Amino acid sequence: MFTSIINAIVAMMTAATTTAGAVNKIAVSLDNLATVAEQTSAGYVDEAKADREIAQLTRAAERAKKLKELQAQA
Repeated sequence: MFTSIINAIVAMMTAATTTAGAVNKIAVSLDNLATVAEQTSAGYVDEAKADREIAQLTRAAERAKKLKELQAQA
């Protein structure tokens, strides 16, 4: 009788350990996904910032060109 109780306890502990290991793997996977998402987002932010700077420089160059044209006409 005690042997079956001990075997049942061992089986429950094994199940609990296996479940804890699986939960840990899920947590690590979620952390990895969050890290990838964060890095991808940072890349998008950098790209958008560069695009805005290029657009600003392009507009500034266009305004400078128009100003020179107007000064040449005057």
